[in-house]
Amino acid sequence: MARTVRRTSGLQSSDPGLNGCSVSSAHSSADSSHSLKGVGSSTSQVVLETSDCGTLVQSWGVSRDNEDELARDVIEGERYRLNAGEGSFTMRAFLNTIRQAVYVKSFEPVRTR
Repeated sequence: MARTVRRTSGLQSSDPGLNGCSVSSAHSSADSSHSLKGVGSSTSQVVLETSDCGTLVQSWGVSRDNEDELARDVIEGERYRLNAGEGSFTMRAFLNTIRQAVYVKSFEPVRTR
C-alpha cells in the first residue's frame, strides 16, 4: 500500500511543494487501460499543469459526475497544496520526462493571510 504524505512537512525552502504548486491550467480527462485480452476500463481524472511542479493528476474521488466541476473550480495562477506520495513527488521531473503520471490524492488552495 502506498504511503501518502502531506507535502508541507520536511521540505527544504527551495522545494516548490513547501508553498504549494502554481497551477497554470486544469482539465478533466479519462485514463484508459486494457489487458492483453482486450478488456479495458476508463478512469476519470483531473490533470493539473503547473509551472513549478510539472504535470500532476488526481483520480481519487473523481468521477464522470464531478470531473468537469473539479477542473473548473481550479483558479489558474493560484497556488495549491497537494497530498501526494513522497517518492512520486520527489521523482516528478523524471516521471514527467517519461510521460508517467504523478498522482496526487487531493489538492486545496494555499491560504495566505
